[in-house]
Amino acid sequence: MMNVYFEDGISPLRVLMERELWDDGEDRSVPNLAKIEEVAKTIPPNQLVCVNIEQWETADELRKNIPDVVKAIRDNCECLLGLYSMVPSRLFGMSIAPSDDPGRIAWRRWNYEMRDITELMDVIFPSLYTLTKDPELWVRFADSILIEAGQYGLPVIPFAWWVYHSQVVDSDQAGQPVEDDYWRLQLQYIRQHADSVVLWDEDQGVWPSPAPSWWTIALETL
Repeated sequence: MMNVYFEDGISPLRVLMERELWDDGEDRSVPNLAKIEEVAKTIPPNQLVCVNIEQWETADELRKNIPDVVKAIRDNCECLLGLYSMVPSRLFGMSIAPSDDPGRIAWRRWNYEMRDITELMDVIFPSLYTLTKDPELWVRFADSILIEAGQYGLPVIPFAWWVYHSQVVDSDQAGQPVEDDYWRLQLQYIRQHADSVVLWDEDQGVWPSPAPSWWTIALETL
C-alpha cells in the first residue's frame, strides 16, 4: 500500500485503517480506544495521519465516536490529523445535482452542520476518486467537494486514485485503470484547486521497471 503526500516533495502519509483499530471479529460500532492508543504510540512526531473509518456514516455515529478517537490519538502522539472522506460527505449524485435540488441542499446542510467534527482536525482529506467515465462530470464533482471542504478553514488534501472506484456509475469500469489523459486532467485540476494531494495505490508488490504510467504522469504533473 502506497500513500504519498505532495508538498514541495514527496512524504509518506500514515493511514490508520479499520483493521488496525479493532481486533478481528470485534464490534466496530464503537471504538476500541485501547487499541487506538496502542497504535498511536507508534506514530512519530509531526507525522501526517489520516483516520480511515468508513463504516461510521451518520452524524450521530460521527459525533458519538470521533471525539473519543481523536482524543485517544492526540493523547499518545503529536501528529497532524484528518479523517478520510467523512466530512464533507462523498455523495456523487448530490454533489453534481442542480443547486436547487432538495437532495443537494440537504447534502450541503449536512456538510455545514458537521463543523464541530472538523474543528477537531488539522487537515481535510476529501475523496476525489473516479466515480464517472465522463471527465466533465468528474470536474463538477470535484468542484463541489472542494468547495464544501474549503468552508472549514483547514488545508484540503484530497485522495486521488488511478483506478476506477467500485462505486463508479459505469459499473463495467470498476477496478480498471483510469485513462492516462483523464488521470492527468485530474491531477492538474487538484494541483490548481487543492493544497496538496494523496495518491492512493492498493498494490503492495514491487513495481516493474519502468514505473507504471500513472506514477510517471503524477511526477510530471505534480
